[in-house]
Amino acid sequence: MGPIPGNRRRESIKSVITFGNTKPIVNEHSHDYNGYMTKLSDDDQILVNAIGNLIDEKIKDLAETTLVTKNDIKHLPTKEEYYRREDETMKELKAVREEITILSGLQSQVHDHEEKLEKIFHKLSLNPAF
Repeated sequence: MGPIPGNRRRESIKSVITFGNTKPIVNEHSHDYNGYMTKLSDDDQILVNAIGNLIDEKIKDLAETTLVTKNDIKHLPTKEEYYRREDETMKELKAVREEITILSGLQSQVHDHEEKLEKIFHKLSLNPAF
């Protein structure tokens, strides 16, 4: 290939590379060296295609093992279901905490009453029934 005349001198030749079953990708694979255009050799083009196919295979393998699909998450609840359950759980937790507070107060009252009854039974010299 000789020098390219005039306006076409800076234009580069586009080559098309195909990667596996994907659509062709148009890339610049030529360079202008002192008015002479160079192009990838057939061996280089074969190597580029082989590398592209290998990359496609690796991406497909990784996609199958690492990417999450709709099928993987179909058993998970929707946002609305999740927040509804979360609200129910928080209501139950609040109720349990209130019950614990009430019961702990009642327990101290019962303990105080037991002590008073023991003192009364002791003063009256009676045997407690409990």
